[in-house]
Amino acid sequence: MDRSWFWRRVAVFSTLGVCFALLFWLALFGKDTGLNRDIVSGAFMLLGIVITGYVFGAVWDDKIKGSERRSPDETRPLP
Repeated sequence: MDRSWFWRRVAVFSTLGVCFALLFWLALFGKDTGLNRDIVSGAFMLLGIVITGYVFGAVWDDKIKGSERRSPDETRPLP
């Protein structure tokens, strides 16, 4: 496993954990106020951004590592 991916996973899963804990707490104990609604909206947006970034980062990293493994002859266009 690549070391950089270990720290990316730590950052992503801790962010997701905080967002889910916040949403869980507000769902059970939060009052229906404008501030709490804004916090819930922000938490859902943060979840979406983090998941999208994590998936995009994985695809981009795989693409870069795949191009490094190819030999220079494989990157030339066919005649």
